[in-house]
Amino acid sequence: MAISLQSLCLLHGLRCLGDRAWTFLLPLFLASVAPGNLAPSAGLEAFRALGRLLLVAPVASWFSEQKNRGLAFIYLLAVEHLAVLLLGGGLVWLDGGVAALQELNLLYLLFGLLAAVDAAISNVLNSVICKDLVVDVALGESAMATKTKKRGLETVNAAVTAVDLVMAAAAPLAVGALWSFGTKTSGPRVVVCGLVVWQVLAACVSAVIVNHEPDLGASTQDRASDDDDKKQRDLSARLVWRRTLSEWRKLPYETQAAMVAMALLFCTVMSGGSSLTSWLATKIDVASIAIFRSATQIAGFAGTAAAPLLIRELGPHRTALVGVTWQACCVSIAAIAFFLASASSSPDSEVRLLLFAVVLSRYVLILMGSIQYYHK
Repeated sequence: MAISLQSLCLLHGLRCLGDRAWTFLLPLFLASVAPGNLAPSAGLEAFRALGRLLLVAPVASWFSEQKNRGLAFIYLLAVEHLAVLLLGGGLVWLDGGVAALQELNLLYLLFGLLAAVDAAISNVLNSVICKDLVVDVALGESAMATKTKKRGLETVNAAVTAVDLVMAAAAPLAVGALWSFGTKTSGPRVVVCGLVVWQVLAACVSAVIVNHEPDLGASTQDRASDDDDKKQRDLSARLVWRRTLSEWRKLPYETQAAMVAMALLFCTVMSGGSSLTSWLATKIDVASIAIFRSATQIAGFAGTAAAPLLIRELGPHRTALVGVTWQACCVSIAAIAFFLASASSSPDSEVRLLLFAVVLSRYVLILMGSIQYYHK
């Protein structure tokens, strides 16, 4: 029996809240114990990116081969939150000794490996929830539908997307409030410990939700053809780069040029990532950073809502031209504001100009992504 839409939304909400809160709190804590030094948070963020790049394919391949996918989901939850527990506990244990992470030593590599595992498994579990489970819930409810209760794929997907947007906007505000309260009473270590405990409790609730779904993330057609395409899945996991290069060479020159242009556009992406959060923590208060992080999510939602109207009025090509020009202006303003803020002894106005430019750039980034899907 498939899980209900309500359980799916609860499962996704718990994961989103914990993931977004953790990725916001971690650089704040590192900045508090190593002020002015971006190396610890930037290094861990680099490890997280490598984890998503190198580990997602084999983890996803392993998950797809499991007959009891509900149990496999619980196993991944356990490994992910064990990594969070060890990473958070280790940072709290080091406390002021986080300066040791500024050098490439065994401890740094260990923490980086934990961050990579956490990022990779989180990516796989979110894909299972936002893609496979959304389809399963839609198909299951369609089969049981009555005249008064019928939900299609678009309705289920809209509900999960709404949960994602709400939690993404709420998580920074919640962390900002807890940080302001916790640092005044017991210090940042207590805030980190509290979030780690929350992550573990959320994992237990998630495990209970999926406990009665052994075929988690596998549609009826997928379950029937598991044995037939096992070798193909294994091949794609081991040789993903070689196959990608082979497919790339088959594409027309115009398509390759468009893909390179899109990749270069995403090289200009500005977001409230770990490095920027650590830098901002030395310039403004945590509450302002939390509001900024939430504002980037709201701007992304506004870009998604505005995309169909702009494409209909201007056409995809003119909309893309407006978006690229907008992005170039935002990047230029942000770069100028960053250098002015770095050189100023009282950089409040420069920092707020930087944040304003980043928020506006998030709007156009989501808009450009919508244009990409329009062409598909």
